[in-house]
Amino acid sequence: MKIFKKILLIILTVFLLLVLYVAIKGNFNMGKMQVQTMILGGRIVAPEAAQILDHYTSGNGETLWLDSSYLQRSPVVILRAKNLKYGCIDSVCFLQSADWRLSYALQGFTLCRTKKGYRIYQHINFDTTGTVPTYLNLGFTKIKVMDAVAHSYKCTPFWAICEFHHLVQK
Repeated sequence: MKIFKKILLIILTVFLLLVLYVAIKGNFNMGKMQVQTMILGGRIVAPEAAQILDHYTSGNGETLWLDSSYLQRSPVVILRAKNLKYGCIDSVCFLQSADWRLSYALQGFTLCRTKKGYRIYQHINFDTTGTVPTYLNLGFTKIKVMDAVAHSYKCTPFWAICEFHHLVQK
């Protein structure tokens, strides 16, 4: 819990520094501040999500290849993949509480069993209506963030893909 409090303090400090920097420059946009805070904080607690959000808000639409080190040991991925036969495809949706870290990065993804192992992919295109929330679990509370906040930037949809040879079970 101590490490979590330190991380939270760092995230809040970075957020305040960003607010001050933007206020001084005179180009304050709360939506952009939220996105940048999620990207910075995400690099610590959910690097895949931070990478996806950063690529969505500043990328050019090219496919993003995600590191498999967490995804191949995610409890949600393991549960859905362990009985998947070669050549089969599974559409995966899950409650955020089943795997908070995965939920920040991918939700509504496709899992495929290939000759070489497994492939996860999702077309990333955030909601624009302002009606789809994501909850950020801070341990002691949850913060509701609307997915549409990403559109404070000019966003470009893309495919996020991850491939790995085997599952890593605990």
